[in-house]
Amino acid sequence: MLKQFNFIMILGVSVFLTGCAADSGNTKLAKTSNEQINSAFVKGKTTQAEVKEAFGEPNDTDIMSDGQVKWVYSHIKRSAMARNYVPVVNWFSAGTDDTTKKLVLIFKDGILVDFSSSTAKGETKAGVLS
Repeated sequence: MLKQFNFIMILGVSVFLTGCAADSGNTKLAKTSNEQINSAFVKGKTTQAEVKEAFGEPNDTDIMSDGQVKWVYSHIKRSAMARNYVPVVNWFSAGTDDTTKKLVLIFKDGILVDFSSSTAKGETKAGVLS
């Protein structure tokens, strides 16, 4: 009986904590490292169609005054901080640890001119002390 209780408690805590992560944005970008991106794209050769096939529709599209087109792909992963689960403490200080990935591509006449990729870590604060 005690083993069953322990198993149920472990399972319950695991399910509870697993639900504390949220993803938004381009999931293909989330699974791709900056090194993979740097080796996949070739300036002056890679086309918009090839990028769209690899990552789908961009999150943002800008058309610049010189005729170049900028595509932006982004992904944010948020994970709840451990202190969110401490009673009373979470009233004063809670939040999420955030990881943001971004891919920016510049095209001229459908051909890649330049690109950059980045990963940034940060946090979102909540609670009385935020």
